[in-house]
Order: sequence, then C-alpha cells, then structure tokens
Amino acid sequence: MSGNGRADEFWRSTALKDMSADQWERLCDGCGRCCLHKLEDEDSGALLFTRVACKELDLEAARCRHYDTRQQRVPDCLVLSPAMDEKIYQWLPDTCAYRLLWQGATLPLWHPLRHGGDRRPLIRAGISVVGLAISEDDVCEDELEDFAIELTDPFDPRGEEEPLMSPGTLFIVSAPSGAGKTSLVNALISELDQVAVSVSYTTRAKRPGESHGDDYFFVEVAAFEQRKMQGDFLEHAQVFDNFYGTSRSAIEQQLNTGFDVILEIDWQGAQQVRQTMPDTCSIFILPPSQAVLEQRLNDRGQDSQETISRRMRDARQEMSHYAEYDFVVINDDFKRALIELKSIFVADRLQTRRQERRFSSLIPDLIRD
Repeated sequence: MSGNGRADEFWRSTALKDMSADQWERLCDGCGRCCLHKLEDEDSGALLFTRVACKELDLEAARCRHYDTRQQRVPDCLVLSPAMDEKIYQWLPDTCAYRLLWQGATLPLWHPLRHGGDRRPLIRAGISVVGLAISEDDVCEDELEDFAIELTDPFDPRGEEEPLMSPGTLFIVSAPSGAGKTSLVNALISELDQVAVSVSYTTRAKRPGESHGDDYFFVEVAAFEQRKMQGDFLEHAQVFDNFYGTSRSAIEQQLNTGFDVILEIDWQGAQQVRQTMPDTCSIFILPPSQAVLEQRLNDRGQDSQETISRRMRDARQEMSHYAEYDFVVINDDFKRALIELKSIFVADRLQTRRQERRFSSLIPDLIRD
C-alpha cells in the first residue's frame, strides 16, 4: 500500500545525526546519481555532473556491484554517514534525500520510502540513471566534459522527447466543515499511488499534532500578505478569521512529476483555480443531511454551540455552490463514499489524453501498418 501514511516516516521526526544504521541506509533512493563523475568549475567551484558512472555501478540496476567492499575497490569512494562533513552534503545531487534533509527540506514525492519501497515513482519521475549512464571504462578522462548533463530537472533515461511520466491532474475537493472531507482524502491517498495533498499556507494557529510543512505552512499575516502581493498564490481565501493560500510553484512542480494533486479548498478558492487552470477536476462532498452534519460537528467536542451555529450557516452557503463542481459525492456510508471518490481519480487516469502520454511508444506501434 502506498500513499502518505505516516506509520514509519522516521525522517520527519529523527534528525540525520540520530538515525540508526538501518534508517540511514533506507534514505538512499537508489537513483545512482551520486555515482556519476563530476567536474568542478575552476572559477565558481560549482559541480557539473556527467553521464559517466563509476565502473562499479551496475548500469542496469543503478546499484553498486560490490557495495560492502566499495572503498577497497575504489579508494576515493566516499562513504556517507551522519558524521560526514558539510562539504560532502554539498557534493551530493540536489535530489538526494541526505542533502534535502540536511538542508531542512523533506523527501521528494517520488522517493521510494513514500511508496512502501516501490521505486517505480522514482523511475517515472526520471531520477534514476538507468539507461542514461555509461561506464567510465568506456570514456577517456579528458572526454568527461563531453558527457556533461543537467540534473536539476527530471531527465528521460530513454532519450525520448516526451518525459517518462504523464503530467498529473489537479483535483479540487471541497466540502462543508464536518462532511468528512479530510478523512476521505486521507483514506484515498493511502490506497492510490502517485497522489498527494497540496500543503497550503495559513495564518491560523497550529493545532496539537500538526507540523509546519507537513500539514500547513504556518505564517504570520504580514508574511501571507507579502506572498499574495508577489503573486505566489494560485488561490487564496479568508475562512472565518484566518487566511489560506496555495503555492502556485509547488503545485506545478508536483504535477510535472506525474503526481495527481489534491487541493482541499472552499468554493471561493475553487473559482480562482478554475480561472487559471480550467482543466482542473472538481469534487464536492456533501453530508446526507443537515442534521447529520450538525451532529458530526457536535461530536467533535471542539467548538461552542455559538461556533457550531456559525459553522452550520457557513456550511449552507458552501453547499449552495455544489453545482459548480464536476462531481458530487454523498458521504452517508464512508466505505461507499471512498469507493466513489477513488473511482473519479481512476477514471481520470484512464482518459485518452493521459493514456496517450503514458503509452506514447506502445499506441503508435499498435496502429502502425
């Protein structure tokens, strides 16, 4: 089972220096990029990667043939460890998990640890060197510069013009408070591959159990307003006394790696997103009745009766916009609602436009005379 479940997401709570040997090894995504030869710019000191790999790298699997004895075979091979110097972190590829965590970032969406060890998302994102790298045995040292490549963007190991992955779809999921949207979305991402929830910016206070960068980016009102003025938000809205906004660049990056991205936003934000990205698929989740919705809000035990009354008024306003959405799911029975929600995502992935990109080599072969 893949998705964003956090049962063993040790990298979120354990610092690099405190990781066990097993955890440290599991951070390696197996892309093989660190085994590529590099050139250093004499003026700037910047590193330039090449397609030329260490002779010990298995080019078909992107793995070291003699991992346990690699230093004996290649004396200048660096062994990564929690105690290594900062310069070594800087020597690693920008996509490397060790470097990203050292910089205070998190794991990329395609990392195998986010998918139960499955390396297919990594391969679809064009991160693996399989099919791209060549052995140093086949290249003269003075020819390295001829094999220089840029690794900051995903590359296609097959050398095709189109990327390996089909761009994902942006999904909007809206619902009144208490309709079960968050529970349904969390269940969905635990069952479907290649789907992620967008992390929004908000000015509201952090709740118990929430963390900055995972649940929301918690910012002050002044910082939020500055981002809004700079055009950083794909959409933004005020909900009750707080502001919420979605990063445009973050969404585009996720979609370009082949992930379907979910925006959990209200009808105001949905209208803004549709104006910019009309191909967005929108879903509205409704409760079976107002009475059930009010009971769910009461069962939370978080709000006063005055607050619940206000939420019910806002819920009726929110639900009045259901007809603006592509799909409507009634959350009466959770299992049935989850099946219906999942079917929307699966059907979207089977659309002709996405299948043509996914099988860009197969389909022309099937219809060729």
